Amino acid sequence: MQNALPFFLLLLLTHIGFAQAPQKFNYQGIARNAEGNPLASKQLHLKLSILPTADAKDAEYEETQLVTTNEFGLYTLQIGNGKSTLGSMKDVSWETGNKYIKVAIDPQGGTQFKEIGTTQLLSVPYAIYADKAGVANETIHGTSGNGTRAG
Repeated sequence: MQNALPFFLLLLLTHIGFAQAPQKFNYQGIARNAEGNPLASKQLHLKLSILPTADAKDAEYEETQLVTTNEFGLYTLQIGNGKSTLGSMKDVSWETGNKYIKVAIDPQGGTQFKEIGTTQLLSVPYAIYADKAGVANETIHGTSGNGTRAG
């Protein structure tokens, strides 16, 4: 019985060591008609594309999702949680620079999508924190962020 506890801890630490970030992120929008009135309590079909530049013709990833708006026309979803029509979220080359989200909508819930806009993705607090992780890792292993020996 004495050996059971160290084995359990090793198993637990191994499981934690392989944890990965989810391949999705939150997105919200407001659907409006041509007059600017919200499409309240309506089921819509969306096509969401991740682009390498704002004017890119080819997406790195694309998916569709059915959503239902609330009384204000607001919808909330997770990009990466829809039906992939091109590529995979894990294959998006996030390291190459800015990314953009293009949104297309069919207000009838079908597949006659109309593009409604493209916007740049911005950093979230986790990404800003992760940017500092490389500097912290170097300091732990004996050098500071500028390459000199620490301590």
